[in-house]
Amino acid sequence: MHRRAAASLVAVIVLSILVLNFVQHTHRARYIGEDVHALMLITVREACKSPEKAPTLFARVQGLLRYVAVKSLSISVPENRSEYSKGSLVCIGRVVTNLGEDVFALNYTYSLTGFFVEPLTGRIFRLYRVEGYQFFKIPPYNYTIRLRVGLTPICPHDHVNNSSILAIRGTDPCVLSDKWGIKLVIPGG
Repeated sequence: MHRRAAASLVAVIVLSILVLNFVQHTHRARYIGEDVHALMLITVREACKSPEKAPTLFARVQGLLRYVAVKSLSISVPENRSEYSKGSLVCIGRVVTNLGEDVFALNYTYSLTGFFVEPLTGRIFRLYRVEGYQFFKIPPYNYTIRLRVGLTPICPHDHVNNSSILAIRGTDPCVLSDKWGIKLVIPGG
């Protein structure tokens, strides 16, 4: 009798596992949420480096997302100006999918505020105010997320009192770069 009970218990356990395994493989939920919108916005930001590569980038993303169809895509760089006294980089990207429209924009600027001569060495510094912002808008929300972005100078420099004022030594050009590799160049002079 104990053998029959043990065999029955083993049969019930095996059948339960088989049923659970079958249910798990046949009923999958489709989760399409903020992570999909984040992936679209990150891809748009990456496309701001070189807008001509946007179709290739979105073809890769489309391969990852089977349930999301990209209906239209536009990346524009309306302003990319680098002058001695001021400059700016503006990139705007829109992706329309079956989930709605995702919008990304960035606005990086610098402007010459003055000069500073170091009293002991006589070195001349150019003083620039540097600002960087990125904007994100996804369909589920009726507001825009605005992030302040730090632009790292790739040149000999100092920061004035931990502010957004950048002191650039000499007359060499300076490249401002964010952590994603998008660059804005301050020409020398």
